[in-house]
Amino acid sequence: MNKKIFLFAFVFALLLVPFVSAESNIGVFEKSKNLTLIQMCDTCTYVNLDSVIIPNGSTLIFDSLMSKTNQTFYYVFENTNEIGTYIYNVCGDKDGVISCESLSFEITLSGKEFNTKHSLLYIIILIISIAFFGLAFYGFIQVPFENFRNEEGKVFHVNNLKYVKILLFFVSYTLLTWVTNLLVGVTNNFIDTGIEYKFFTVLFSMLTGLMYPLIIIGVIFMIWLISKDMKINKLIDGGFGGR
Repeated sequence: MNKKIFLFAFVFALLLVPFVSAESNIGVFEKSKNLTLIQMCDTCTYVNLDSVIIPNGSTLIFDSLMSKTNQTFYYVFENTNEIGTYIYNVCGDKDGVISCESLSFEITLSGKEFNTKHSLLYIIILIISIAFFGLAFYGFIQVPFENFRNEEGKVFHVNNLKYVKILLFFVSYTLLTWVTNLLVGVTNNFIDTGIEYKFFTVLFSMLTGLMYPLIIIGVIFMIWLISKDMKINKLIDGGFGGR
């Protein structure tokens, strides 16, 4: 008797209980962009989008008929404002039997998938760039700018290192811009909130926008310095100290 009940229950489960296959991933997509949920079934006459589980754990109930093109069923999904893993459940009459399947997809800020290898590469490049920026900025601070003066306050030797100081300023500025650009990429791909991404994006835009005016001002300033130092050198060669 127990065997008959068990056999009946087993057959009933095969016929009526939805068969859920192993979850498969359809890809990585960008946040807040519409995407097409798909389901392949060559023996289905229809497929329904049953529900979608979003990253915060909530379940969105749809029970909507998916559109069909050949053997591909699809549904345009719009609610992609949460970053993380989504799971959508579909049910159809595969081979005349109601069957269900769960599929997943990832939502990131950039729409790109970054694994451990990418993360390590980003971190290594970022650390090296910050180190070079630190060295350049330290050199900019340490290199003297003023000409050498005697006790009377007159210039007795022109300090040519001032031009190195100016060069180090532009190197530091360029490296800072590059580091900010890297931080835009890091926050875009590895931090979920999006606030840091917006901050570094604005900062990067400001730095790049100021670069060309600074180059023009720097060139004009260096021309003026060179002209001034040439006059001072003439005074020193003539036995007069510069001011």
